[in-house]
Amino acid sequence: LAFLPPLAALILHVSDDLRPLRGALAAVLLALWGWLGTADAMDHHRARWALLDELVETGVASDRIDGGLEFNGLFNFAKNDRDWERFKEKPGSRWVVDDEYVVSQADDLPGYERVAEREYSRRLPPEESMIRVYHRRIAE
Repeated sequence: LAFLPPLAALILHVSDDLRPLRGALAAVLLALWGWLGTADAMDHHRARWALLDELVETGVASDRIDGGLEFNGLFNFAKNDRDWERFKEKPGSRWVVDDEYVVSQADDLPGYERVAEREYSRRLPPEESMIRVYHRRIAE
């Protein structure tokens, strides 16, 4: 699907029959592509936030959840220098308090068990996708 816009532009460029409408068609295709991509992103974020809201409502503290940039930035941002002491560095230069719960699109997360999931529709490509909440397994 990533090649669809350049392919459409190439067809518009070489087709003499479409020459008078080239600019309008290109604008419509670009607008349609942008609308579909934005709708997909919004549906993904709605599903993720719904899962996060449900998790927080069960009493799980926000600093025990890896809920993505927006969630962690909103709830776990260090307000002053003292707060930084509770953060520890993780691989990949992420700063977290605890990854007891993780929200992910992964089918499986090693060391974690799936505790909740939510389905949402995508348009690019058209399919149903799933976002999940995982809870860290206790070492046996």
